[in-house]
Amino acid sequence: MASSVSTINQASDRGYNIQGAARSKELAHKAHSTFDDYGSQFSGAVISELFRRELYS
Repeated sequence: MASSVSTINQASDRGYNIQGAARSKELAHKAHSTFDDYGSQFSGAVISELFRRELYS
């Protein structure tokens, strides 16, 4: 995760909005806690089943 944290920090510092995806609520909570300082610049979603098309509509 260290590499992704560095990438997210760089993107945020340059003014980009960051969207994340997690496969469980626990991981999503951890991500939101890690990037809480970014406020509305960071958003995420739980996608527990990546291969179900109806989850993406």
